[in-house]
Amino acid sequence: EVLQDKTLSIKTDPVDIYKCWVNQMESQTGQRSQLPYEVTMDQALTHPEVERRLDISIHNLRAAIDKFLNAIFSSVDKIPYGMRYTAKVLKSSLRERFPGATEEELLKVVGNLLYYRCMNPAVVAPDGFDIMDVTVGGSLHTDSIAKLLQLAVSGKTLEGENAQFRTMADYLFQSQQRIRPFFRAACNVPEV
Repeated sequence: EVLQDKTLSIKTDPVDIYKCWVNQMESQTGQRSQLPYEVTMDQALTHPEVERRLDISIHNLRAAIDKFLNAIFSSVDKIPYGMRYTAKVLKSSLRERFPGATEEELLKVVGNLLYYRCMNPAVVAPDGFDIMDVTVGGSLHTDSIAKLLQLAVSGKTLEGENAQFRTMADYLFQSQQRIRPFFRAACNVPEV
């Protein structure tokens, strides 16, 4: 659904949003805009229209990530037994090796294994897994969604190169908390 929506806007780079806005104004009026085309992020954010479009994009991105997370949460039984068993053994081994580690720290490692081996490839390249044929727009959607899902799984915060996502920090923290029970459930498999 998210990947097939060609009208979905989840651009979160204020400079990209600004440039699209300027291009759209020029297309609608047929005249060159009086606004400069090359601007910094801070300059782009001084325009209320850019702020408005950024808010819409962030709202859309959150909704898209929620759809992906809900699909992930409902798929714990679809993870191959061997991967789930590996996650179980990894968690157990880490607990023995690092007895002072918290459950959250253990689940971060387990989550990285499960996400990067089972889920991320399908999120980044759904056409490679016969999930669907992705258009260029869909590919851009999956890149943005994958970046944030990776941060949620790894428990990392938004900083540095991901500065454009800083407004989503609280949402990301909540997503990190929501995904932990999924990783715990994935480790809950019987011995063979």
